[in-house]
Amino acid sequence: MNQEKAMGKSKIERYGWTVQDGQGELRLISKHDLAVDYASYQRIANNAKTLVLARDWSWIACGALIVASRGGALHVVDGGHRLVAAMKRDDITMLPASCSKRKRSGKRLKVFCKRIPRASRSQ
Repeated sequence: MNQEKAMGKSKIERYGWTVQDGQGELRLISKHDLAVDYASYQRIANNAKTLVLARDWSWIACGALIVASRGGALHVVDGGHRLVAAMKRDDITMLPASCSKRKRSGKRLKVFCKRIPRASRSQ
């Protein structure tokens, strides 16, 4: 038995942890249906970096983009450089994405700043 449950409350209950958005759904999405909101949570794409990604495309390295659905639009939260690289190639039409909806509409999505740090791709 889980020690937390044995004490009567889970960590979720004890510490008041919340879930900020819906669980992501893995989808293949047309690259033309995706938008990058540079003003809110993406840095401006580095042209040299996107050219290298486009030239040496790897589906394994691409992985799934992180996408937020807001007001019927699909905004890339993580993966802007990969999207720009895919736009440079006419043989790539669909991209894998984990697509989530915000629970509370009207709030700006702050996921990009809160995401769990990961190792640099350049290592």
